[in-house]
Amino acid sequence: ALNLHLLECAIKNNNHISDLLSIKYWVIIGCKYTDCKNMESINMQRTQVKNILRNTYSGCSGITTFYYPNVVETIGEFAFSGCSALVGSFFPASLTSIETNAFHLCTKMSQVYCLGSTPPTLGTAAFDSSLKSISTLFVPEAAISAYSSSSWNPYFKEIKKDLLHP
Repeated sequence: ALNLHLLECAIKNNNHISDLLSIKYWVIIGCKYTDCKNMESINMQRTQVKNILRNTYSGCSGITTFYYPNVVETIGEFAFSGCSALVGSFFPASLTSIETNAFHLCTKMSQVYCLGSTPPTLGTAAFDSSLKSISTLFVPEAAISAYSSSSWNPYFKEIKKDLLHP
């Protein structure tokens, strides 16, 4: 509880946070870290967070990489909107939906990994349209066809076999 309190204070005071690996049970329920500029790499894979709420990280322009909880199911509207330094995302197989404008103005996402064999549902403009010229989506080999014929296809320059997560 003390670590969580210290983390919340650091975020609210916009102190430098380079990685959140040590927080095992970090729960984001109603918390917003909007416009926190100094968060960089966030690894929440060991947490039990199932939903990343609307606007949670909106405007956090320092985030470069975000590792989602292995149990996350939904990424809410505008959750990462304006995270302009975000270059990569690793979506777990548990992800079922990415809501409207979740990654609006995330214009540097050059590598996106989606581990699910079924493409999660995408809300309107879930990703920034500028990604089409720079971004590669990596998926399981058996899922390439499913992603290629889904609403994911228009957002990515190419869809390829994921070699990092065999």
